[in-house]
Amino acid sequence: RCQTYAASKSCFHCFLIIKTFSMEKCKDIGKLTELMNTGLKKLTLVAEEMLKLKESAAIIIAAQLQRVTNSFKVLVDPISADKAAGEAKNEVG
Repeated sequence: RCQTYAASKSCFHCFLIIKTFSMEKCKDIGKLTELMNTGLKKLTLVAEEMLKLKESAAIIIAAQLQRVTNSFKVLVDPISADKAAGEAKNEVG
């Protein structure tokens, strides 16, 4: 009879240890979940900022490309006109 009582007391003690351990692990998991959610929010904000920067960079690059195109057009147009005039002289002459 004493052994039965000791065994049930021992089982109850094990149960309390397991319960305490489980509660601590649940708290740890809750903290880790909170950290993961915070990190995910930060990553989302960074991704949105990157999209804005990408759009901004695309606009800047397009404007620079247009300036370069206009500069080359200023150089190429007179050359094309001279070439056309030269070809016209060759056909006549």
